[in-house]
Amino acid sequence: MFNRGFMSDATLTKVQQLAAVASEIGLSMPQLALAWCLRLQGMSSVVPGATLGQDALARIEQILA
Repeated sequence: MFNRGFMSDATLTKVQQLAAVASEIGLSMPQLALAWCLRLQGMSSVVPGATLGQDALARIEQILA
């Protein structure tokens, strides 16, 4: 699920814990990340990035959901 080459063991553990939280509340990891950003007081918008076109479409669908 995650590219271990870019993460320390501690970081990977934290990401796996966040994945479990996201799953428990019925969100994908990108949805959880957007919700986390948007909950910040004073944050009026979030501009999610995407590498592939299908990623961009998925982000738009998540925002509209």
